[in-house]
Amino acid sequence: MKIIRTHQSHLVNPAFVKSWLKEDGGILLLTSGEKIPVSKPNKEAVKLALQQP
Repeated sequence: MKIIRTHQSHLVNPAFVKSWLKEDGGILLLTSGEKIPVSKPNKEAVKLALQQP
């Protein structure tokens, strides 16, 4: 299982990411309906992690 740090206070399992919303610089929408912010310093790393299988 891979875990991604999206923000200082948020860790996310990419298997539960439904989509990327371009609000406020970046927000991940999870399958549960929860919205998780993506910080600017972590933005590129999160994009790369979500592209990998």
